[in-house]
Parts: sequence; C-alpha cells; structure tokens
Amino acid sequence: MLILFIGVVWQGVMQKYENNKYEAPGTYVNTGNYDAHCYVKGDGDSTLVFITGSGTPSAYTDFYNLQDTLAKYSKTISFDHAGYGWSSKT
Repeated sequence: MLILFIGVVWQGVMQKYENNKYEAPGTYVNTGNYDAHCYVKGDGDSTLVFITGSGTPSAYTDFYNLQDTLAKYSKTISFDHAGYGWSSKT
C-alpha cells in the first residue's frame, strides 16, 4: 500500500510540475463544456481531422509526425478530448 500511495502522490506532483513547465502548442477552443486543445498545421482545400481513441493521452504527441507530413498537402487538425492532453476536464 505504501508503494501505491507514493506512486499516486509522485504522479500528482509531476503532473503539476510539467503543466507549469511546458506550454501547450496550438490553441484552445471553448466547446461549451470544456476548453479543447487543438493543434492546426498546414493549409489547403481539404481538412484532415485527427481524433484519438482508446485512452490515448495526447493527440498532439501521437499525430505530430503524421500531421507534419500531411500539412504539405492539406490543413490538419488534432484535438484532445476532455481531460486528456492539454484540454480541460468537463
């Protein structure tokens, strides 16, 4: 139990530390329920939207390389669901 408690406390401390240390790339969009973190790159006639699933913690980190490649051909957008990545909780 002690090891579990220490792990939970450490996780909370490090989350606060990293939230203060690193700024979110991109912008925020207020959805009415939460502030969604969005990262937009590229331009073009078509738009590609990257949506995470299966508990992926951050769309920006998961799709960065793909967005970087496809941004040469179209506008790309990735966003974090509520409570994930840099998005606020509901």
